[in-house]
Amino acid sequence: MSVAKAKVHQELNDLTRDGTGANAYHSSKLELLTVNNSRAKLAQRLNNSASAPNNNMAPSDKQVIISKLRNQNEKLKAELKVLSSKLEEFVERSRHKKQERILPKEIEKDSFIKQKESELRQSQQKIQFYKKEIDTMRRQLEGSYNIQKIIQLEDEQKDKERILKQLQEENQALMKV
Repeated sequence: MSVAKAKVHQELNDLTRDGTGANAYHSSKLELLTVNNSRAKLAQRLNNSASAPNNNMAPSDKQVIISKLRNQNEKLKAELKVLSSKLEEFVERSRHKKQERILPKEIEKDSFIKQKESELRQSQQKIQFYKKEIDTMRRQLEGSYNIQKIIQLEDEQKDKERILKQLQEENQALMKV
């Protein structure tokens, strides 16, 4: 029976870590153990009386003992059913209480997570928008005139204007001759 007690205590520790209803659970389990011990003792007595040659007992006495044992067995079965139903109710209540305590925290976390996810989506949208803007500006910059190229073309224009002026002066000089 020590193994059964250890198992009961382990279950008690597992189910009552939060501390709610530990006394009710513990008393139900102890009653269940007591019932099981009583039942085991009665079965042992019955086995001992049946295996030991007892010629002193009359058949009617044996019948009385058997009927008493059966009655006691029925009472113990009924008591066991009541205790197991109480235990199941307790376990169910403790689960509901635990879920009720967890639920608001999860809702709080869910709303916080949803808010952060929304902020993340907005940030990602802004990043995409700015990437598009940067690409557009780069294309415009590449398409616009390069300052060095503009300076080079202006220099070429000045050279050609100077050459044109020289040619016009030569032309006028030739016209005078």
